[in-house]
This record gives sequence, structure tokens and C-alpha cells, in this order.
Amino acid sequence: MNFPTVPRHVAWLSAVIACTGIVILIAAFGDARLATGCALALLAAVMILNRPMPNHDALSAAEERGRQTELSLIALRVELEGRVHERTLELEEANQELEAFSYSISHDLRSPLRAIDGFSRIVMTDYAPQLPPEARVYLEDVRTNAQRMGTLITDLLAFSRLSRQSLKKQSVDMTAVLMQCWKELASEREGRQVELKLGPLPEGLADPSLIKQVWMNLLSNALKYSRQTKYAVVEITCNGEALSGEYSVKDNGVGFDMKYAPKLFGVFQRLHRAEDFEGSGVGLAIVQRIIRRHGGVVRAIGEPGGGATFSFILSAERGSNHG
Repeated sequence: MNFPTVPRHVAWLSAVIACTGIVILIAAFGDARLATGCALALLAAVMILNRPMPNHDALSAAEERGRQTELSLIALRVELEGRVHERTLELEEANQELEAFSYSISHDLRSPLRAIDGFSRIVMTDYAPQLPPEARVYLEDVRTNAQRMGTLITDLLAFSRLSRQSLKKQSVDMTAVLMQCWKELASEREGRQVELKLGPLPEGLADPSLIKQVWMNLLSNALKYSRQTKYAVVEITCNGEALSGEYSVKDNGVGFDMKYAPKLFGVFQRLHRAEDFEGSGVGLAIVQRIIRRHGGVVRAIGEPGGGATFSFILSAERGSNHG
């Protein structure tokens, strides 16, 4: 294919007009980066076409292929910029829909559940003498399940918001955070014999509020699943140096079969009956989501009746945010 040579001033003028037009057009849709990228690509194409070149008869096949390749790459770049812009708009729309869905859950579903729980309580309180024992049991079941559904909704909302919460990584005193969590979980240790074995914990690079949630969930799990143990032991250790160590929470509770380990971090996945251990099955999914957002990994080791160990490693990169 032959590309005619145009006067240099005409080519440059055409480039300026074209670039200005495309910048105005795309910027009107709110994406300055796409506008700039496309304008630069168009300008490069004009410059290629305007290169001084010998007569076509003297132009080697290799030079012609090289020019065609450059033009093809420019066209590909413009196409890719357009696709990125399109996907960005789709992602923004999906996030808006998710926000609307979250509001619907928090408002439209919680209100009926509160009404069910509240009216059941009123009936049990005001009309208890008139109710047969079996009816009182049924009403208590209604209240229990309404409250459980409310907990599921709360945990699901917390899980969905994690991907949109901003990540502010900084050096965190892990010992101080852990002891604060242990203090807040005092009610779960009430009336029990529980020993906390705390080893040296180096600082970690993390978002303070999110890493606190990780420690809260792991400690709460350790206390919950060691409840049937007469003398419970929760051991906290770190293997490694500051910012790159592997933190672990170990308990001597009921443990789990390793063949079910892949299910542990799934949403609403439970290895034990709700009648034996309360919970929504979202806690470990939240832990995994937070650690992955920090660019780290989390793993679990256990055996039936032999306790469980949950470990996580954080990325040492200050700017890591893996969504």
C-alpha cells in the first residue's frame, strides 16, 4: 500500500486539529487519560506518514513492512485504550450496583427481620401465660433464626465492603493490636480457663483497622473452637523478621480435617454444626480478603481433636493494594 507524501506544514496542522478534536470529544466523557493516549497515537501516525521517504520504486520491502508495522501498533494502542476505557466504565457501573444492593440488604431486609424478632419477643413477654409450652419453643426458634439471619447480613455487608475500603498501610505494633483484641474478647473467656502464650511479635506493614479485624477474627475463632477444652491454650507466634514474618494463631480446640481446608476461607462455609458453634461462616473469608488486599497469603493447618493453626504473611511493599 502506498502512502502519499504530504507537505510538512499540512501534516502538522492536520495532526493538531485532529488531536484537539479527539481530546475534546473523549474528555467530554470524563477520561482525560484516554483522550491524551489517543491524541498522541494519532499524532505519531501522522508523523510516520510524513516521514521523508524516497520514491516508492526505491523503497525496500523491509522498510515498507516496518512502516506498516508501526501503523498497526498505533492502531492497536488506540483500540486497547478504548477497551480499557470501556472496562473502567463497566467496573464503575458494577460498583454502583453493588452499593445499591448493599443498601437494599442493610435497609430492606434488616427491617423485616427486626420486626419479626421484636413482635415475637412481645408475644412471648405479654402473652406467655396463655401460650402452651410448645408455642413458646416455636417463638424462641423464630427469634433465634431472625437474629442469626441479621448476623449473616451484617457479616456479608462487611465482606462486600472490604474491596472498596481504602488501604492505608503503615508500620503497626502487632503486640499492642493483639492485646487490645484480647481485652475486647474478655466476655468470650468468662468462666473458662484460658491461657494466652504470646511470643515476640515484630512490627508489620498493614492498615491498622483492617489488621485488627484479622486478629479479632482469628482470636475469636481460637476461643470459640477451644470452648469444649477444659484448659484452653491460645498461642501467638511470629516466624521471621519485621515486615516479612509469618504470624500464627494456634489453639488446642476441636481442629479440623485437612481435606476440608480449601473450604475454610469460603463465604458461609462451615465445618461444624451451627448448634455446636455459633457464627456465620464469613469470619475466615474476611481474614483472607484482608490479607490478600495487603499482598499476603493466609493458610491453615489442623487435625480433628488436635487443634488448629492459622498463619498469615503480609507483603513488605508499602504501596501494595491487590484489591
